[in-house]
Amino acid sequence: MITLIQDQILFKNNRPGNGWIKAFLRRNPQVRHRQSEAVSAASACVTEADIRKWFSEVGAYFKEKDLSEVLKNPSRVFNGDETGFQICPATGRVLAEKGTKNVYTIEKGTSKENVTVMFTFSASGEIYAPMIVYPYKRIPEKNYSVSTTTMGDCKE
Repeated sequence: MITLIQDQILFKNNRPGNGWIKAFLRRNPQVRHRQSEAVSAASACVTEADIRKWFSEVGAYFKEKDLSEVLKNPSRVFNGDETGFQICPATGRVLAEKGTKNVYTIEKGTSKENVTVMFTFSASGEIYAPMIVYPYKRIPEKNYSVSTTTMGDCKE
């Protein structure tokens, strides 16, 4: 999109100014300013082939273990989706092709501190209480006895 002049573009501090960006956007109406959504480098590398391979492997496992009947009962089929809510989100505006629905920025290094929430639903329509994971570097000592004695005893 950018024409190089003798293999160089000369900008002040090696960055284009607002005037250049406005003129660039006028010349290229297919490009728009968009707010990017952060995605980890690991998630950005997942392909359709990876997903198809995963489903194939899970299907083979169910068949091998004679568990195919489980998939016929919607109350035994679950979907879980976890999402991280960043305490201090930092995404920026980027240039993207007009009409692009999803615009992502790959996070560099470690993510900001966040709270992770796991939502779970069954194919029969049941909605289960979310699991919330708070950031901790280590489990506080005062929680050791609580976590080991109550594991598996959760009741609604």
